[in-house]
Formats: sequence, C-alpha cells, structure tokens
Amino acid sequence: MRRQAWPILVGAEDYREILVAESDWKHVNLDVARMMNTNGDDSLKDVIGRSCQIYFQGYHKVADFVCRIMKDDDVAVSILSRLYRVYFSKYIDNNMVLVPFLQHFVPPMLWYLDFELHDAIGDDVTYCAAWILTWFTN
Repeated sequence: MRRQAWPILVGAEDYREILVAESDWKHVNLDVARMMNTNGDDSLKDVIGRSCQIYFQGYHKVADFVCRIMKDDDVAVSILSRLYRVYFSKYIDNNMVLVPFLQHFVPPMLWYLDFELHDAIGDDVTYCAAWILTWFTN
C-alpha cells in the first residue's frame, strides 16, 4: 500500500533529479558506513547522491527507510527529491532566518504536551536555541 500511496502523496510525479554537492560526499560515505544497511551501501549512496543537493546528517536514514519501502531506487529518488525540495530544503538554507521563527513554536507545543514543565520553564525560548541551531551545524 505504501509503495502505491507515497509517490502520489508527495507528488513524486513532479520529479527532478538533484545531485549532491561534491563537498558533501565525505559525510554521505561516513554516515552510510556507520549504519547497518541491508539495502546495499552503493545503492543507498547512489539514491542519496541523486536526491539532495546539500546533504545533512540523518538524511541517510530517511533515504534508507524510503528505499526499503519502495524497493525501487528510481521511485525512491523521485520521492526523496520531492521531499527534499518541498520540505527539507527550508531547514538547510545558508542562513538561520528560521531559528527565531521555529523557537516560537516550542512554548505552545510544550504547553500542550506537558503543562507543568511549560509552567516551570515559562515562555523563554532561549533553552531551545542550541537544539534548533544543531540543525544548521549538522
């Protein structure tokens, strides 16, 4: 069911291959090598190389998951390319404009999930800055 639904849900028919930056290949190789992978390292590296322009830490796990479900590298590349362009690229921009914007989502979420913790911390968002900034350093 997922193999049929995912390409439709993410709009993978609007597929354009994206090539990973040459400078990011070292990180791709290290991350894939650290991961136990039954999909085949070369196959996963190829999918990553064709589906993202700027590699970020953890993308290999997303790519591996999609490859395992789809069982077709070309379909996986089309899905991952679309996810990268539409969703992930906002968080790997060359500037940190989103950091203050994202920080303001944390207090309402915390209030909803753990009211007592929210009351103890308050609306000060500086505690989550380091966590959000790691997205830009990885």
